Amino acid sequence: MGWFKRQRVRVYGIVIAFFLPFVLEAVLRVQDALPVPQQYVTLNRYIPRRQRENLRRHVYLDEKVFPELPSSFQFSTDSNGFRSRPGTRDKGARGIRVVFIGGSTTEGSLLDDAVTWPAVASTLTEDLVGHGIGVADLNMGVPTTNTRDHVASIAQYVIPRLPDIIVLSVGINDLELHFHPTYNPFRQEAHSSVRFLDWVAGSDFLNHFYLLRLLRLQKDGDVDWSWTGPRVRLDAGDFVRKNRALRAKLPYKKLDVAFFPPPEFEQNLRSIVGEVMANNVRIVLMTETWLFQDVVPPETMSKFWGHETLFKYREGDLDRVLTKYNDVIRKIAREFRLPLVDLERKLPKNVDYFFDEMHFTPLGARKVAEQLAPILADLIRNKNNQASHSL
Repeated sequence: MGWFKRQRVRVYGIVIAFFLPFVLEAVLRVQDALPVPQQYVTLNRYIPRRQRENLRRHVYLDEKVFPELPSSFQFSTDSNGFRSRPGTRDKGARGIRVVFIGGSTTEGSLLDDAVTWPAVASTLTEDLVGHGIGVADLNMGVPTTNTRDHVASIAQYVIPRLPDIIVLSVGINDLELHFHPTYNPFRQEAHSSVRFLDWVAGSDFLNHFYLLRLLRLQKDGDVDWSWTGPRVRLDAGDFVRKNRALRAKLPYKKLDVAFFPPPEFEQNLRSIVGEVMANNVRIVLMTETWLFQDVVPPETMSKFWGHETLFKYREGDLDRVLTKYNDVIRKIAREFRLPLVDLERKLPKNVDYFFDEMHFTPLGARKVAEQLAPILADLIRNKNNQASHSL
């Protein structure tokens, strides 16, 4: 091969290498099958993270890890980062806006938009109320968030949406916050800062390029290919599988049940209730529950994956601690005469209701919704009766 021929081949290679990313970018845009990799957005250290707006994720799960769940589901948010039922009606002349606040058990992280308990409760409530009254359900559940976060997020995200009713489900994430070795009631722990890489990953700039989305998704999860384009398989399966195996090997450590809950939990609850009531919004409190208890059958124990770094707490001790958090919620509900959905006392610790120690299956989500819907229906009827009497 002559010198000129070698140079020509080299130029062809450079041209192809230069244009190939643009061709791939164009193909990925036409297929439009890649979701935004970063699901949550962190603005700054004072405002809790929230879900990214306008998400459209069709997720495929590992059926071996999650046999209790559908193999695929739709996860989407509106222009403000709230989940809701597909085609939900917004608040109008005969509509009610209900905001659901909590952690991952509220979000329904591995459930379809239509089968989370906030979505099902909204549908059941519409059926109970009737008269063409719609419920605009806004699901603001975000994993790991606690009452410390909710105090800020209600003012930042919720009150500006002019809700009629707020449903608050808290307890487990506060318990886990207080377990953390960096916990400090003066809010000086590491969670108060935002890492630079988290900020970059959450920025919109990178998400405009589908090729960068693909690289990020390939790193964080599995991407299967087909003629219609790439298919994203959530990596939660690998995470849960590894932590289930690790948890089974860890030793137990004694838990000082008497220490919990610290005063901050009740203080934050009072702040939330005061903030909501000051804005003339009705609030419904919920206790939380899980599968932890003194005696756990082996087949149920095999579902659990949560643990500390080098040990795990006894399931019965954890359950007694959560009861103390729930007692604070009951106390606040009595004091302010608030509606209460007492899941700890009314929802059985049925293995069919949970796919791990605390997150609901579609059946469990429906059972939660059935407890909540009559309370929401009564609040809506009372609100409408008061409005008609004032005319």
